Amino acid sequence: GTGAEGAFGRLSSGLAFVGASRSFETGEWHVGVAGELGLATLETAGGILSGAGRTAFSTAFSADAVRPLAGGTLRLSLEQPLRIERGRLRLSLPVDRTPEGAVVLRTMAVGLEPSGREIDIGVDWTRAVAPGATLKIGTLLIREPGHVADRNPEAVIFTGLRVGL
Repeated sequence: GTGAEGAFGRLSSGLAFVGASRSFETGEWHVGVAGELGLATLETAGGILSGAGRTAFSTAFSADAVRPLAGGTLRLSLEQPLRIERGRLRLSLPVDRTPEGAVVLRTMAVGLEPSGREIDIGVDWTRAVAPGATLKIGTLLIREPGHVADRNPEAVIFTGLRVGL
């Protein structure tokens, strides 16, 4: 669990995650898949967070396929980063003061689910170019970046050289 204190009051959370993975060979391809489910329960005292409904259910998954190619390794990947599938918070927000100076609060529920579902599709190639040095070249297409439905897809092209010292 985690904890914090400040404008949101005293916060702590209980976290529970369960995951599973599997890998197998098919022809020259080594295939791996993994998934994770999570549940976070928020405990509050004071501050603007209040009431029931302070839990969040999350998911994440990935799959990749790897095979030798042109003296290196080709990797194809598909991934959904951690995403809240269902969750709500109740907020008690200050909206006014009485003539006596007491703070008037309004309670409202806020959904934690994002509007979209980010999916990352990648292709990369890795090859040893010298003892202790590896070259990696690849691209990544990101659909609904940040799990925001209205965001345009993003494409990333990268290259890197890793050298062990």
